[in-house]
Amino acid sequence: MNYLPLSTPSLVTEKNYHLSNIKAIGTVQNYLITSIIGGDHLYPVFIATSIDSVSTSKNSLVVLKAIPTPDTRASFENECSVFRLKASHKNVIKCIEILNNVRLDFGEYKGKEYHIFVLPYYSNGDLLDFLENARLDERTARYYFEQILDAVEYMHSQGLAHRDLKPENFLINEDFDIVLTDFGHTVRHSDTFGPKLFNGRDAITTPELCPPEFYSGKGYKAAEMDIFALGKLLFSLATGFSPFSSANGKDSKFSMIANGNWAKYWSLTMGFLKQKRVKIEEFSSEFKDLVERLLHPNPKSRPSIEEIRESSWFANIKPRSRDEVQTMMIRSSYSFKNESREEKM
Repeated sequence: MNYLPLSTPSLVTEKNYHLSNIKAIGTVQNYLITSIIGGDHLYPVFIATSIDSVSTSKNSLVVLKAIPTPDTRASFENECSVFRLKASHKNVIKCIEILNNVRLDFGEYKGKEYHIFVLPYYSNGDLLDFLENARLDERTARYYFEQILDAVEYMHSQGLAHRDLKPENFLINEDFDIVLTDFGHTVRHSDTFGPKLFNGRDAITTPELCPPEFYSGKGYKAAEMDIFALGKLLFSLATGFSPFSSANGKDSKFSMIANGNWAKYWSLTMGFLKQKRVKIEEFSSEFKDLVERLLHPNPKSRPSIEEIRESSWFANIKPRSRDEVQTMMIRSSYSFKNESREEKM
């Protein structure tokens, strides 16, 4: 099968040279698919380059996210609810274009029809990639948590709740800043009667992120779910791991939280970090207080975004400068790559 289109005589020179050096596994309109992104993705995700750009540099690459048709999960419309917003935000990913009803012509996807989002490609990976290898000190966590908070506040101000706020859904751009992505579970958090209650099938997103009120059978309000997820994120930034697996009574770690046994919980957390030989000082009391409030089992006791900004930790902990964060992230990325090479040798 010929994947590469014929060039017109006026473009034969440099364009044909670049095209001949691209190993494409397929095409989607004017995009050459160069690889499939692995990992735990609900839908196919590809790395591609535009035929018009004829370059394999990182700056020319894009990501194609394919949503199957028919879309039984309403993921396409959920994503579009964000990409169609008139206003944009620097910490929320922008969609380059949307390709509707595209029938793929390669591999296991051949003959299947998809709606495709063309998105920017960020070579620095996502927040999970980093946290699997390291943790952030409180000042660096404060730097990134503000960006996360800005993105979520923007979503809420547009009437939307993300409902899937986890490290792998925060990409790291070329400036090592945070970019929120993956809006397949995004919903309008309110209607004309006020905040909507989600229960049953329409309430299920990532099970690990569902708040305790979901597991108690009461259902949840989507914006309050995001606040609970912010608590898990903040904890993960400073420790490098999730505070618990699931917010129900079967999870022993969350049971300690639900019962207010935070002294034991923090002691076990520090013990685990020391066991992993992580060099760390005690968390500040302001940090622990904010995490405890965010992860409170009663949604009415969790702070609003405005109250998070007014918290002692957010107000008093000075975030690192952008230059400091960039330097740290570059050094960490270089260290991870070297360790990975050594493991393969």
